[in-house]
Amino acid sequence: MAMTINPHLRDIFNLRRDRSGFFPVAEDAVRVVSPAQALEIFDTLRAMQNISHEYTDDGCAQRAHLMCRALVDMKLAPEKGWAFETPKRDLVVDYPHVSQIWWFHVAPVLRVASEKGGAEPMAFDTVLFDGPATMKEWGSVMKAQPEQIHVLPCGKSPKGHYGDYRPGVRTGYASDAAAQKAMDKYIALENEDGFVRPQVFESALRKKLEATTPDNPRPADRKKQPPAQGQNGPA
Repeated sequence: MAMTINPHLRDIFNLRRDRSGFFPVAEDAVRVVSPAQALEIFDTLRAMQNISHEYTDDGCAQRAHLMCRALVDMKLAPEKGWAFETPKRDLVVDYPHVSQIWWFHVAPVLRVASEKGGAEPMAFDTVLFDGPATMKEWGSVMKAQPEQIHVLPCGKSPKGHYGDYRPGVRTGYASDAAAQKAMDKYIALENEDGFVRPQVFESALRKKLEATTPDNPRPADRKKQPPAQGQNGPA
């Protein structure tokens, strides 16, 4: 007897395939957003109170997972931007008072319409930027070369790295709860007395749009705050 299986369920249960079934993009999903829409979406993500946006020592995989799930719910088509160290080059974010070193980093990505035509992937990284960033901007603040940056559909593992949730870990039924548990832990740390707010870097897209629409609201500015303590690890 023949059996028809929903393709999303098929991807979930087939352990040898990608995990895109956990990110079921709607058929009518918006796959390219305008710059103005991109900024609005970024601010919506930044306003998510169940997400840690300021703890930089860890949490990037969990943050990206929950944000990508939220973007799917918004009928968008998110991807993930990955950055990895190499034997000769770490990922280093230079803050005014400390350098943060990561061996990998990941953030949600959406395709944003370009003035030159077509669309380009942009990182929606609320821990690093105050708005959407081109992949060049995103890699630059980590001192990453282009070959260290990869953009992939949600659920697909970067080449040479088992795991689409984070290196070594695939998305599964427990991923939502595990990600939220980590976010709750980091939010609690952010609320402790003495926690130092990290700097965020300026998004060229936000700067350009605000220059032409000065009344456009923006999230709380963290750029003038001292950075959080830097440690080696993912974020």
